[in-house]
Amino acid sequence: VPHAPLPDERAEKFVRSLINAGLTVCFISNNKKERVDKFNTFGVQAIHRAAKPFTYSYRLMIKKLGIKADEAAAVGDQFFSDIYGANRAGLLTVYVNPIKIGGEGAFVWLKRKLEAPLLKRLRSGNYIKIV
Repeated sequence: VPHAPLPDERAEKFVRSLINAGLTVCFISNNKKERVDKFNTFGVQAIHRAAKPFTYSYRLMIKKLGIKADEAAAVGDQFFSDIYGANRAGLLTVYVNPIKIGGEGAFVWLKRKLEAPLLKRLRSGNYIKIV
């Protein structure tokens, strides 16, 4: 949920399932440190002010974790920042539908409007499957 002080139950369950499966989780966010720290109830590594879709933060995460790009995956709900940036950095990407659209601010609203036709086209061509 945009601007929620804590992750909602579905997000928390998802992240916990990754951690319980033995995967290393790192949050990469364009938000300020205070917001990322407040949301990071899991105590995992986090990178704030990531400047996505630039690749610097993805590469920094790979370096911090001591892995290669092809050993990492990024999960995101914004095509033009999360998915585009991670793809450019060589990561496997998983696009998820936003939990809630709205209340995110003008810039994110605009990006969602611009990504909607692209996502529709990718779905219709069976290039991506969004569940």
